[in-house]
Amino acid sequence: MKLFVTKKGSSETWWYLAAAILAILVVVVVAIWFTRSGEKGFSSVKDQIDGFADFEHDGVANFLDKCPCTSAGISEDDKLSGCPLGTNEETASAEQKKFREGNCPIPQASN
Repeated sequence: MKLFVTKKGSSETWWYLAAAILAILVVVVVAIWFTRSGEKGFSSVKDQIDGFADFEHDGVANFLDKCPCTSAGISEDDKLSGCPLGTNEETASAEQKKFREGNCPIPQASN
């Protein structure tokens, strides 16, 4: 196979090589860009999926739970799902904020 027989052939070969290198660079840059922005873009999807979990195992999904840090086995209020009886809106809001910040104590596994 003769790649560098004529000036024209030599010129074409360098263009193919330059185009291949450029294509590889573009792929690398795009891959890096998607990797870094992909984590941000899909984090909301992860949050939505995590919302169906039940952190403290009280039978109320996290996205519906007004008191997501309250342990299971406590009598719950009908208006504030997942909250103990007698809980007010202010306490429930404070507990939701605590949960979003990751400051809930890890619930003990029931034996």
